Amino acid sequence: MLPLNFCPPACKRGSLVLVRRIRTKSNRYFSPSAEREEEILLKRLETQVVRVKERLAKEEEAKRKSETKTPPKASSPPPIPTATPLNKHASSLWDELVNKDAQGKLAAYGIKSMDQLQEAYREADADMNRPPYPSVQRLKPRLRLAWETYQATLPQKFGMQRRKLPEK
Repeated sequence: MLPLNFCPPACKRGSLVLVRRIRTKSNRYFSPSAEREEEILLKRLETQVVRVKERLAKEEEAKRKSETKTPPKASSPPPIPTATPLNKHASSLWDELVNKDAQGKLAAYGIKSMDQLQEAYREADADMNRPPYPSVQRLKPRLRLAWETYQATLPQKFGMQRRKLPEK
């Protein structure tokens, strides 16, 4: 008999000799001990399934009991919209700073207060400072009008200049 690490020589013409491995032990018949082990394992798994089902049933029952004991939670108050109508002080500022013509144009886009104008301006400014960095002309009409109105009226009337950050 040949040793296990024996390799047949290559043929002279460059082709290799193919070697086929032969099994020494037949697996046609299982040993009786393997069948017993499988039966034991199957019984263990079946008992585990029964225990898990019982535990799940207990947990669901406990959950149902706890739900009936706790009172239902009161619903939270509705969120306050970000652009609410302003009080008298802000409305007088709106009337004073923004002329009637600009108020009419802004009202066409749903901007009827100083808070709404500031919110639209901040949104436009955020859009302009985010990639792809659009110009004012490429903004949505509502945001463009809010940005132009805010820039044209408020800084001039308050004597403010928009600060530019120094470039590095």
